[in-house]
Amino acid sequence: MPKESLRETILQNLDRFEQEPWPVLAKAQERVNTNQSAYGSPHGNFKRTADILTALGFEREGCPVTPMDIALLMVALKLARASGGEGKLDNWVDIAGYAACAGVLFDDFSI
Repeated sequence: MPKESLRETILQNLDRFEQEPWPVLAKAQERVNTNQSAYGSPHGNFKRTADILTALGFEREGCPVTPMDIALLMVALKLARASGGEGKLDNWVDIAGYAACAGVLFDDFSI
């Protein structure tokens, strides 16, 4: 999206920017729950994906690919989609979901 177009979109929708983000987060939670029912836990899925990429010869800084790397990769993919062409709310819902799944990978929630 061209810089001017983004600026115009923001100015035209200022009132929407004042809304709370909860509907997006609720949709992300719903999507994570649905996907978990279909594919298993996000951690398990990220781990399998990391193992497959490592087996294919991919690595990160000389180390095997980790579940956190997969979470970061998925967020990066959605950011690339959101920043190219016409942005869709779906990308932002998925980013929120992947961020939540990545947060579960941490042992310490005392933030």
